[in-house]
Amino acid sequence: MEKDDEKSKNQLLQEIKELRNQNSDLQKRLTEFHSNDNQVSTLISDDIIDFIPDILGIQDTNHNIIKYNKAGYSFFNLKPEEVAGKKCYEIIGRNKPCKICATSKVYKSKKPEHVVKYIEEMDIWFDVRAYPIFDNNGNLTNVMEHLRDITQEKKLENKIKDQRNNLEKIVYERTKQLEIERDKAQKYLDISGAIIIVLDNNQRIELINNKGCEVLGYDKTELIGKNMYENFVPREYMDKVNNISNNLIQGHEDNNNFINPIIGKNGEERIISWYNSVLKDDNGSIIGTLSSGIDVTELINLKNSLQESKNQYKQLFEESPVGLLKCKSNGKIVDVNKRILEILNSPSKEETLKFNLLESPHIKNSGFDEELRKAFSNNRIVKNERKYISFWGRKRWIYYKIVPLGDEEGNVNESIIALDDITQRKETETQLLKYYDDLQKANRELKSLSEMKNRFISNVSHELRTPITNIKGYSNLLNNKKLGELNDKQSKAVSVISQSCERLRWLIDTLIHINILESDNGIQHTQKISLSSLLNNVVSENSVYFFDKGLNLTTNIDSNLPLVDANPEYLEQVFVHILDNACKFTPSGGKVDVHAFDDGNLHIIVSDNGIGIDEESANNIFDLFYQKDDSSKRRYSGTGAGMYFCKKIIEKHHGNIWVESKIKEGTDVHIILPKIS
Repeated sequence: MEKDDEKSKNQLLQEIKELRNQNSDLQKRLTEFHSNDNQVSTLISDDIIDFIPDILGIQDTNHNIIKYNKAGYSFFNLKPEEVAGKKCYEIIGRNKPCKICATSKVYKSKKPEHVVKYIEEMDIWFDVRAYPIFDNNGNLTNVMEHLRDITQEKKLENKIKDQRNNLEKIVYERTKQLEIERDKAQKYLDISGAIIIVLDNNQRIELINNKGCEVLGYDKTELIGKNMYENFVPREYMDKVNNISNNLIQGHEDNNNFINPIIGKNGEERIISWYNSVLKDDNGSIIGTLSSGIDVTELINLKNSLQESKNQYKQLFEESPVGLLKCKSNGKIVDVNKRILEILNSPSKEETLKFNLLESPHIKNSGFDEELRKAFSNNRIVKNERKYISFWGRKRWIYYKIVPLGDEEGNVNESIIALDDITQRKETETQLLKYYDDLQKANRELKSLSEMKNRFISNVSHELRTPITNIKGYSNLLNNKKLGELNDKQSKAVSVISQSCERLRWLIDTLIHINILESDNGIQHTQKISLSSLLNNVVSENSVYFFDKGLNLTTNIDSNLPLVDANPEYLEQVFVHILDNACKFTPSGGKVDVHAFDDGNLHIIVSDNGIGIDEESANNIFDLFYQKDDSSKRRYSGTGAGMYFCKKIIEKHHGNIWVESKIKEGTDVHIILPKIS
């Protein structure tokens, strides 16, 4: 049956080949005819088109059939009068042009077109070629459509395709089955946490499991076929591993267990413990080796680390600046370091190890023996300090810390005792206590003197206020001519007296305020005030001094500033002093500006373009009685207490004040005050 199908298939293929050759000749002829407009009439004559075995039809530009050749009428089983005037798509039982239509494409492109399409209504496959026909003016007048029935060819193609698909399915299913069997075998290898490698007699990798790939850092495809020893064993181990492998291949299996490092893809060495056996074929010949390996890198590293830690512990124990002693729960000393020998004044380590901490007459009933017992019984750290007489009669102050050492089950059989000789510290503490008492006494005396100073300043200030008030009052009477007329010299003298009184009064007030501020009390009698109003009042009351000196005083004060909790008298004196400084240190014709705004806090900036000061002076300006230099004192009067007073006031209001200044460019004084939310 299969042979008959094969014969029919070959016969059909031969027929298809002959039809293709005929069609190729026909298409060649059609193309040659179409290239010459003079041959169009010959092309469409009945004798020519009837000669062609395929369907040939002539259509106008609206899909209307003009005529078919004999093959066309015969194929559709229609007469010429039944076809003329009908649309080409109506012939096959449709009411609109096909979606895939060579003729429609010719209408658009004006050149030959080719499509292959399936006519569902007729269950036929057509190879369709359409050719444009032009008149003498080059206008498209008709389209010649050449249809070739390729249904048998398509069916054969589909049959071959189905056979190929069936074959592919069989191959796929068999491949899947083999893959499943291979995966099962691989899983058996991968279940183990060990590395499994099969090498041939030339040490090439024939099989490796996932663990092996993981340790080496490669995919299986990268490893199969590579020489294991040449690629993954460090050179210094190469000879040893080769000798063991050769012995195995020669049948000597007495040395099948060894440890060696291998190098992974990232260059890291891993230490592997191998167990090896040989593989034999059916004839008993050795064809390779099977090796299973366990990665013992962490285990080896841990072992080395433990040994290193042990060595470090021993070194730290011996060289510690603190005396260390190790004893059993029965009081027996088992180890001591060098420092213990110095603290106890022991002649040697051997002599020290002879003593028992719970039985020695120097320690028994001293309190230390009871604390040692408690540390062991309660498994708790105990620390204390005592005056102690050593086994060799040395009297010292000792700080000790007893640390019980428990095993995995919580049993305490040993303890470490840290001892430190604190005799010198104790002697120092005694001295420090004496110094402290002396200091306390001196502090009380200083406090008494400070109180005396404060009382003196307060008394003197109040005593000075009365005569100054009188002088100020009488100078005002003289200046206002209440006590008679004054000549020019007398008026000037009275003005000087009045100004000096005012300055002296301000100085006395400042001393009183500083005295108050240096006390432990904060600012008293605070209230919610409008900073905008206070600043505007200060500027207004002091503007005459700026006018007299020829200075331009400007303000930029936000009228909607939040309220501040403050003592208005103290705060006013701060702004008066800062404005006074700006006026004093700004030459005639200069500018002074007062700017106040809300930037999260209340921010006030008093700026001038006066003489300015250097950075060092700006940092020291808030020190009490600070003056830049003697020349400054002579040229500009002042005590150096004003900015100190301002800083104290602002800080008592929980604010901040600082100065930014450059010589010959001017000064900005910044004040920050917290606002009331």
